Amino acid sequence: MLVRIEPGKLHGKVSAPPSKSYAQRLIIGAALSDGESVIKGISNSEDMGAALDCISALGAGYELSGDTVRISGRGVLSGESSRDLKSAISNRADGKEAGSAYRRNLKEEEENDNVVIFPCRESGNTLRFFIPISLCFFDRVRFSGSKRLIERGISVYEEIFEKKRLSFDIRETSIDIKGKLEGGEYRVRGDVSSQFITGLLFALPLLDKDSIIELIPPVESRAYIDITIDVLKSFSKNDTIDLLLIAVKPEYKGKGGNAIVINKLLRGCRDMGIKYAETGPTLELNNKVLSQWKYFDTEQHKRRRCFIKRI
Repeated sequence: MLVRIEPGKLHGKVSAPPSKSYAQRLIIGAALSDGESVIKGISNSEDMGAALDCISALGAGYELSGDTVRISGRGVLSGESSRDLKSAISNRADGKEAGSAYRRNLKEEEENDNVVIFPCRESGNTLRFFIPISLCFFDRVRFSGSKRLIERGISVYEEIFEKKRLSFDIRETSIDIKGKLEGGEYRVRGDVSSQFITGLLFALPLLDKDSIIELIPPVESRAYIDITIDVLKSFSKNDTIDLLLIAVKPEYKGKGGNAIVINKLLRGCRDMGIKYAETGPTLELNNKVLSQWKYFDTEQHKRRRCFIKRI
């Protein structure tokens, strides 16, 4: 069959596939935060299912409907101490909030001498993200998964946790870990998978003692580390926001559209307790945009300029 393709302009709409990397991190952040979070655009995959199973093991509740998941967090990032979390989880497990996967794990925990089960299926992300997180709250955990998943290994954690007196029992389809994670200094090679670094970034802020993660150059997969930091910031209680660009269609210019946007923005900031704003990437001579802030106390601490170099 011959198909003739004529030159022309592309038009239409394309929906970008959801980001698994972002979605899993958002699920973890929501599970550790206070209150209820709604995450849309969740893909129907083994990785997402494993992540939801594991937040249930932590005691978070969730309700999945289509590509939207509603998560009832456990308030850990809001200050609930790790030593009190296990009793809090046990008290909540009989309610409707806790996911069915966690109730199943609670039963298995009783049958396996107080071992908390984290079912990771075949998800390497989930395994590496949740190992440090789980060790903030429980001193005996078991990560189950496929034979192939376990073969992929967690040697990075074995190496850095050995000095923290944590023990590993690696079997064909499970990994048992004993001990509690402690704050302190962690030196990690920067050329390993960012999944190990992400696990530490989620876990260490939950501990009472301050920690430092030192990455040994070269650092690969920096973009994924930045995603994790971005997600952590989004679940923190901030008093400062970063403003981006506002675009107004030509036909609406001079008709007050920008004022409506700014008015709604200021109302939202007031309701959320925002005290400071970092203005967007505005050129220093763009007086029309800069005049929006003339009634506020401002401090110029950076400049944005364009330069032309003739070649």
